[in-house]
Amino acid sequence: MNVNDMKIKMSVEGKNGISFLLSGLGVWAAITLIFVLPLDLYHKNILMLLSTGLMFPLSIAISKGLKADWKFLNNPLGDLGVYFNVGQFLYFPIIFWAFAHNPSMMVTFFCSYYRCTLFPLWLVI
Repeated sequence: MNVNDMKIKMSVEGKNGISFLLSGLGVWAAITLIFVLPLDLYHKNILMLLSTGLMFPLSIAISKGLKADWKFLNNPLGDLGVYFNVGQFLYFPIIFWAFAHNPSMMVTFFCSYYRCTLFPLWLVI
């Protein structure tokens, strides 16, 4: 099986990753709600960080509801995707730096991080 066939198989079985995109939409809706609330910036930033914990469990629940595969155990590209996504943990020190030194810009740094999470570029190339 060639790479394009593996990508197409992942796309069909995973329903184009819609469960993770919908989960991300839910998290950003929660973040929007948090920033509309009359809280100080410190608490908004803390709640924004905490709301990211909803992403994975919510996407798994949506995957089960849509009967979409999210593990791709029999596809080598699934393992490659895990390795690429683990690299995103390197962004967290930058987010924590923004929280400590420039809290008003934390949401900007956070958007940059989340952009990498929701757009798996390695599957498009």
